Amino acid sequence: MNINIIKTCTGCFACKAACPKSCILIYEDNIGHRYPYVDINNCVNCGKCLEICPENNPVDTHDSMGVFAAWAIDEEERETSTSGGLASALSRKMILQGGIVYGAAFVSPFNVKHVRCANIKDIKKLKGSKYVQSDTSECWHLLKKDIKEGRDVLFIGTPCQTAAAQRLVKDREKLIVVDLICHGVPSLSLLKDSIPKEVFKEDISWMEFRKNTVYHFSLKNDTCTIFERSLDRDWYMKAFFSAIDFRKSCYQCKYAQTMRTTDITIGDFWGYHRNGFDEKKGVSLAIVNTIKGMKLFNSLDEYMMREKRDLEEARKENSQLNSPVSNHKMRRKIFSFLYSLLGFNNAFMYTMPEVYLKNILLR
Repeated sequence: MNINIIKTCTGCFACKAACPKSCILIYEDNIGHRYPYVDINNCVNCGKCLEICPENNPVDTHDSMGVFAAWAIDEEERETSTSGGLASALSRKMILQGGIVYGAAFVSPFNVKHVRCANIKDIKKLKGSKYVQSDTSECWHLLKKDIKEGRDVLFIGTPCQTAAAQRLVKDREKLIVVDLICHGVPSLSLLKDSIPKEVFKEDISWMEFRKNTVYHFSLKNDTCTIFERSLDRDWYMKAFFSAIDFRKSCYQCKYAQTMRTTDITIGDFWGYHRNGFDEKKGVSLAIVNTIKGMKLFNSLDEYMMREKRDLEEARKENSQLNSPVSNHKMRRKIFSFLYSLLGFNNAFMYTMPEVYLKNILLR
C-alpha cells in the first residue's frame, strides 16, 4: 500500500520528502494540477508515504482562543500588503528573534514556490495574495534541517500545506504554523495559459493579484509594469471566483471549518467597518488557536493595531470558515474538457458564458 490509493491528494508532496527510496514522482493532470505517483519498481512498501500523508490521517483541531481585526501601524507597510500586513509582521518578528520563515513567493522566470527567508529583506518576497497553488516540494528538506539544528521556524501556507509541515516535523516546539483562509487553488499552468505568450519574452520579477482590497493583476520587472488587467478583463480570477478550476480535494476540504489545526489562522477581515477608518487599505483577520500562537501574536504591538472581534462576524464574509467551496461538477467537467482543446480564455468563455457576457457588456 502506498499513496497511489489517496484520492483526495492536496499536492503538498510531504510523501515525496518522506520517501527513503526517492521513488515518488510527479505528474500533471490535464489542467495542470500536480500529483505524486509511486514508481512500483523501486518501492519497498515501507509505508512512510501513507504514514506522513495528511489526507491519510485525522486532523487535530482547536477551538479559537481569540479573534481579532488587525492592521499595520506603518502606513507604507499596510499599503504594500494586501490583507492589513499581519503576515509580514509575524514574519518580521520571527526573523528578528533569530528564526526562519517559509512562505509562498514568486520565483523567476514564472513560478510560485515556498521559499526560505532568513533576513528582513527576504520578507518582501512573501508579500501579496497569490491565487495559485505554490510548490512546496523543494522546501521540506530545508525546513526539517532548520528544526533539527534548533532554529525557530514560522511556516505560512494553505491549511493542507501547514498540515504537511506539522506531520513532517516531529519536534513541534520549534515550529509555528500559520494557515491562510483558503478558498481553493488553481494550478500554475492555468494562470500561465491565461496570459498572452509574448509577455513571457520579458524578464518578470514580480507578480501581483491585488492592490489592497482591489483586484488588479499585474506582472512587473525591476523598472515597469509589463502586463496588467483589471478584474473585468481577468478571466483567470473570474474562474477562481466561480470555483471551476480548483484541485479536486478543494471541494471536500476537511480544513474548511471554524475548528482550526494551526497556531494562527489569517485572512482578510471582509466586512469589518468602524467610523473614520479606511478599511479599503486592508484589514487582517487573525484567529489565534494555541498558546504558542497567542504569544507570538501578542508580541506584535509595535507593528500592528488590533481589535478583539467575534468569530461569528468573521464567518459571515469568509465562507471557507464554514464549509468547502461549492462543487460545480458539470461546469468543472466542461471547463476541463474545453481547456485541452481551446486554451484557458476560450474554455472559460464557453463554460461561464453568463459571466463572460456580463463583464463584456459592463465595460
